Amino acid sequence: MDLGWDLSVHRQRLGWHQQMYSQSMSNPL
Repeated sequence: MDLGWDLSVHRQRLGWHQQMYSQSMSNPL
């Protein structure tokens, strides 16, 4: 169960990073 939790957290973090990356690419500071 530990592995599953780690996987879900990792996936969430990856999606968040992708969102930030796409945002910065579309709207560079």
